[in-house]
Amino acid sequence: MKLGLLTAPFEDTPLNDVADWAGQNGFSAFEVACWPASGGEKRRYAGTSHIDVDGLTKAQGDDIKGGLADRGIEISGLGYYPNPLHADADHRDEGGRGRCPGMGIERSTGDQHVGIPCGTGDRGDR
Repeated sequence: MKLGLLTAPFEDTPLNDVADWAGQNGFSAFEVACWPASGGEKRRYAGTSHIDVDGLTKAQGDDIKGGLADRGIEISGLGYYPNPLHADADHRDEGGRGRCPGMGIERSTGDQHVGIPCGTGDRGDR
């Protein structure tokens, strides 16, 4: 078993700095926050972008993984959690449209686990 953490609460701290602290304090895995780099929804722990998924290449993914590995950290998952229950349909739909890190980032980082929300709000169409 490995002890890990979600990087979202460290929004103003570079990923490798979080990894330095985490590695020194017994952590060995990260679920890396992957909200859009342009800034996501402003709610607690949302909007953090430790990996900018737009245009991420395999070489960049390898660099990220290598930097974390040098600090004793591996990627256990990638996290992007827009709010699918938001009352505003445009906001709700924009959050999931083409932004899921699972739609390609795993090829760039080699990661096999992507965390995304599920569910629906009351859209009035039922």
